[in-house]
Amino acid sequence: DNSDVIATDTQKNTVHVLAKQHGVKNIETFALILSEHFLRKYPHVQPVVMAGIRNLRVLKTTESAFRQFVTDEFRTLPDTDDRVMSTVVTADWWYNTAMGFCFDKAEIVKSTILEKFAGPPETGMFSASVQNTLYISGKAAIARIPQ
Repeated sequence: DNSDVIATDTQKNTVHVLAKQHGVKNIETFALILSEHFLRKYPHVQPVVMAGIRNLRVLKTTESAFRQFVTDEFRTLPDTDDRVMSTVVTADWWYNTAMGFCFDKAEIVKSTILEKFAGPPETGMFSASVQNTLYISGKAAIARIPQ
């Protein structure tokens, strides 16, 4: 039974028409325009607003360590307080409040991640591990954007 299925060409054409009518200031706001349209026209559709960052390359040349990690029979790396660390950050999040939220604030997540990796230019910020710094970044981003 396909009675609840919205055809893919209808979905595609709706996106094109609404983009032309409203423009696309940022992807999250446009997604809300789309979801409002589909929810009004097809009440069986459920909205979820997701966002994210892909391929944010980070290089940390000072204040980076990796220590107190699991020691077992296969470990060969020693603890160190002086290393160069590089990673590629991928972050995903879901908004718990979409209506009335300014999605341009999402740029704060990227700047928070970079801030927690780099720290102040004069002193930097110590990183015990990539994982720990990502955890600290996530906590700080949620504190700054609770939605």
